[in-house]
Amino acid sequence: MYIEQLNKALTRHDDKTTKILIKSLANNLRAMGSANEQTTQFLTQEQINALGPILKSTLELVSSLKAAHKTVIQQTKAALDLDEEDMENIKAEMAQVGRVAS
Repeated sequence: MYIEQLNKALTRHDDKTTKILIKSLANNLRAMGSANEQTTQFLTQEQINALGPILKSTLELVSSLKAAHKTVIQQTKAALDLDEEDMENIKAEMAQVGRVAS
């Protein structure tokens, strides 16, 4: 079930669903580990091998989203234009916050 759903989410680049499924899988494995003292291996080698490419795809998705986010931030910063009046207002606000904090 997890593998099918993760593959669907990854092909759609659905980071939220992927995150939920990975966390759910981790929580379920953790719960099985704490509740079962006799069996230490819950996944077969085939299941572990199937998770490898999914985890790789998940990391690639996260990396691409981070890169896109970084690009947006850089573009926003490049478009930001502060003059001396803006800087004085920022300094005054920071001084006021500093007085309130101390």
